[in-house]
Amino acid sequence: MNHRELLDAATVVAKRVEDIDRDELVAKLDAFGTIVVRGLITPEQVVAAKKRVRAQFTSDNDRPATGETPADLYANLQKFSVNGGDFRANAHAQCLRSFYNPIFANDVYGLREIFRSAARLRNLLSNVPLDWAVDQIQDGFWTAARLHHYPAGGGFMEGHNEIHVPKVYEEAGLSIAYFQPLIVMSRRGTGPDCDFKTGGGYFVRDDERVFYEDHCQLGDVLTYDTRVLHGVSEIDIDKRFRLDTLDGRFAAFVTLYKDLSGAKPKAN
Repeated sequence: MNHRELLDAATVVAKRVEDIDRDELVAKLDAFGTIVVRGLITPEQVVAAKKRVRAQFTSDNDRPATGETPADLYANLQKFSVNGGDFRANAHAQCLRSFYNPIFANDVYGLREIFRSAARLRNLLSNVPLDWAVDQIQDGFWTAARLHHYPAGGGFMEGHNEIHVPKVYEEAGLSIAYFQPLIVMSRRGTGPDCDFKTGGGYFVRDDERVFYEDHCQLGDVLTYDTRVLHGVSEIDIDKRFRLDTLDGRFAAFVTLYKDLSGAKPKAN
């Protein structure tokens, strides 16, 4: 099957996480190496959130790739990362901006319900209560909800497999499977809902890169099998690289992080 047929076959449509059959998701993940859930988040929600991000953006808020405390991540935090594999043991070469916006922090971008839907899907896949560690720290874990911006002119992330966070789970004695839902926030092409033309998010299937942003809709939640190689190919490399714009690609994540701060974030 071609790439569009593959993604169509891997797609489940539902408006609520409660309406999704977990066994169906797991079967599709086993069969196709990835799944797409459509309907939990609407394209309109994504467009509105990106508009709010753009309206508030200034590169003056960019912090370095590292140096923040764990507690800093409990509030809204913007940072820019350009680094290779020597950054830290588990780092991938990358060039991207991150907007950390925890679900319990001030909802400055209108992303709260988007993040909450994806986090509850993550919990369904992990076979834990749907609201576990979503709105608060729970059992030493919390949801690191964040938006990634890959700038036009070369934003990228090296191809990799998900191996670090599962090890953190194991070391913490957390006996759940690791899943990394990705919220599709951009499309590739020349249409009115497209943010970039070349490069983009991909996963590898049968030794070919599948650029899912050619086929997915805004708001789709895509999840890989942890063994699947995936990354972000350089975005619009023919354009001049600039730090003072949000030209380029967006994607969002709801990774489960271990609490290392000892701080207690305030609900907002």
